[in-house]
Amino acid sequence: RDSPVGRPPHRPPPGPRATGAMAGMEAVLAIFGFLQAQGPLGVAYYGAFLTLWTFCCLPTTPLEVAAGFSFPTAPAVAASVFGKTVGSLAAFAVGRAFFAPLIARRKGAGAAANGAAAGGAAPSRRSMAARFEHFARPLQAALELRPLQTIVMIRASPAPIALKNFGLALSPAKAVTPSAFAAVTLVVNVPYSIAWSLTGSSASSLHDAVNGDGAHVAVAGRLTFLMALFAGLALFARACKEHLDAARKSVPRGAGRGDSRRAARRAAPDAHAD
Repeated sequence: RDSPVGRPPHRPPPGPRATGAMAGMEAVLAIFGFLQAQGPLGVAYYGAFLTLWTFCCLPTTPLEVAAGFSFPTAPAVAASVFGKTVGSLAAFAVGRAFFAPLIARRKGAGAAANGAAAGGAAPSRRSMAARFEHFARPLQAALELRPLQTIVMIRASPAPIALKNFGLALSPAKAVTPSAFAAVTLVVNVPYSIAWSLTGSSASSLHDAVNGDGAHVAVAGRLTFLMALFAGLALFARACKEHLDAARKSVPRGAGRGDSRRAARRAAPDAHAD
C-alpha cells in the first residue's frame, strides 16, 4: 500500500560505517573544542598529538582541516608541519633501527630455505621479506640512482603513509639517508599543510561571511587561491605516481638487483622529461 499523504518516506538506519564516521567526527570536534579553549597551549597540544597520530600512520587530513578551522592559519600550519615531520622522522627512525634488521634476518632465512628446496627439500611458502623485496626492488634501484628525486616522488604520491615512512626506512641506507628523508619530508609537508589549513580557515571565513561577519571579497580570493593550490598539488601527485608506476613496470618479473639498476637507468631520461 501507498503510504499516507504527508508521511515522510521510511529511511533505513545508517550502516556501521556511517555510524562510525559520525562518531569519529564528533570525537574530533570535541577534541578540537577542548584544544581551542586552551588558547595558545592548544596549538602546542595539537602539534604533539599530530606527532603521535602520524607515527601511527593514521590519516592526517581531517586533523589539519580541523586545526585550520579552530586556530589562526599561521599557527595551524606551523603545528601541522611540525607534527607531521617529527612523526614521520620518528617512524623512519624506528623502522631503520628495528624493522630493517628484522627484514634482513627474514630475508636470509628465506634464502636458506630456498637453497634447501633446490637441494631436494620441499619448497617453502614465499616469505614476507621476499614479497616485500619483490615489491620494493624497482623502487630501491631508482633510489640508488636518483635518491632525492625518488624520495620526493614517493612522499608526494598518493601512497599509504606507512610506505612513505616505514617503507623508506627499509630502503638502502646509502640511498635514503636520515638527512635526505628529513629535508624532503619537510619540503613536501609544507604545501600540503598550507592547503589543508587554508581549507579549514576558509570554511570558518565562509561561515562568517554568510552570517554577515566577514568580507566577501577576501573569502572569494582565498577560495580561488585554494583551488589553484589544490590543482597544482593534484597534478604534481599524479605525475609522481605515474613515474613510480613506470619505474616498477620497467623491471621484468624475476629480475635480479643488477637488472633492476639497468632498467631504472634506462628509464632515467623519461623520469627527467618534465
